[in-house]
Amino acid sequence: MRLALIFLFSALVLVPAFCFSADAGSIAVDLKNEAEKCRYLQQLCERTQKAQLDWSADVHASEKKIEDLIKEMRRKDLTEQQIKERVEATDDEDVHGKALFNVFLENLTQLNDATEALKAKDSQMPQCYTQCSLSEQK
Repeated sequence: MRLALIFLFSALVLVPAFCFSADAGSIAVDLKNEAEKCRYLQQLCERTQKAQLDWSADVHASEKKIEDLIKEMRRKDLTEQQIKERVEATDDEDVHGKALFNVFLENLTQLNDATEALKAKDSQMPQCYTQCSLSEQK
């Protein structure tokens, strides 16, 4: 049951990203003026920043759970089976983290595709692009 819920959650997290995954470069190139380009780049940037924050928060939560598991294992005399069960539970939660990371990568790819397409078309980026804190990441 828990595994089914994890797959359901993964699907719910990934579906919105894939619905938005039209060719970001083509969309950016077809925009008519700098204001439209700025709005589109800002939208991509905000989606990427949110996905990065969601993934980062999940990583920190997972690290805390692993630390707690290690502390518990030191305090208690656990059987090999109990250790295995606790590690498997941690692995199940990792599926959630991988889904969030994939959403972040999809959004980052879209942002990079759009910026590369605009650079190729216009040879310079709109002024607003400097507002994106992810602009230097590759």
